[in-house]
Amino acid sequence: MSYTFHTRVAGVTFKNKDGSSRQKIIKNNCEVGQMVDLIHEEDNQYGKNAIKICLQTGESIGYIPNTASCNILKDFEKFDFYSLISHKGFYKVHYLEICLIAVEKNSSEEFVQNLVEKEFNQILKTNELKRQRELD
Repeated sequence: MSYTFHTRVAGVTFKNKDGSSRQKIIKNNCEVGQMVDLIHEEDNQYGKNAIKICLQTGESIGYIPNTASCNILKDFEKFDFYSLISHKGFYKVHYLEICLIAVEKNSSEEFVQNLVEKEFNQILKTNELKRQRELD
């Protein structure tokens, strides 16, 4: 069993604990289709359900919105999550949307790879269609 879930990235205008700008990281280091990591921060000062989103370099780009993180955490024990940047934009600030792919634990590597590849291709196709509409 598997499912996908799309959400915006929250907290993109805040600075990270080390003082780095999430806006600069998003502008310079994020691309559509890029894999990102989800990290549950139980000790987060704003809530025990916080899920931080990081690039594979470890740089934080924001959080899963609180409204979604509770539901995702319920599935952390049953599912492995794979996450991709599904949209990158700019409207007053740089912003991101991600696609979370939840795959039942112990699924075959081939199944996971096919599912992630399918979602990746769909993301690229959707973004290309958006670009074409903007040019028209």
